[in-house]
Amino acid sequence: MEDHWPAGHAPQAFLALFSHRVRGATLHVADGPPLTLANRIQSPSIVDNRIGGFYLVLILVGQYPDTCGYAALRGYAQPIYSGRRFIPVETALERDAIRSLLSVRTLLDCGAIDLHMEKPLFDLLTPFGSCRPSLLLEARSRRSGEYRQLAVDLCETRPETASKHFRSGSYYDNREHLDDHGR
Repeated sequence: MEDHWPAGHAPQAFLALFSHRVRGATLHVADGPPLTLANRIQSPSIVDNRIGGFYLVLILVGQYPDTCGYAALRGYAQPIYSGRRFIPVETALERDAIRSLLSVRTLLDCGAIDLHMEKPLFDLLTPFGSCRPSLLLEARSRRSGEYRQLAVDLCETRPETASKHFRSGSYYDNREHLDDHGR
């Protein structure tokens, strides 16, 4: 590999693995021994925002002097919804919301309504400025063709502060409210 690599650049490769558990520099894969990397695995799952497995882990493989060859050097573990649906999640609440929406989707299908979910990875521009909701939903009737769009922002609050964050009987979003068309 080194013979064909561009001069002045260290040979490296990337490897994507599914993991059900990540601890420090070690990731646990299905049907295999744990894999320990040279450095701690980075993840949005931190002390203040603990998100349990499942993870899609991107690993950087390169030369490592201590092994006299190539080794897994660094990794990034992105929490995902499940091993069957690689939907990135930011919180455990988001994973629960997706699970609930997937079960509701089946019920809506019986009523001739399609539910499309999208997880935005980048900010959306709106007349109120940019925002990145947790989920974008679109429900469409197969009978009438009518549809509704909704931007959902999930935010976890502590019980003692919940009353400050919710208005009586209305949806709360910590950004500007969006209408049915994302405006």
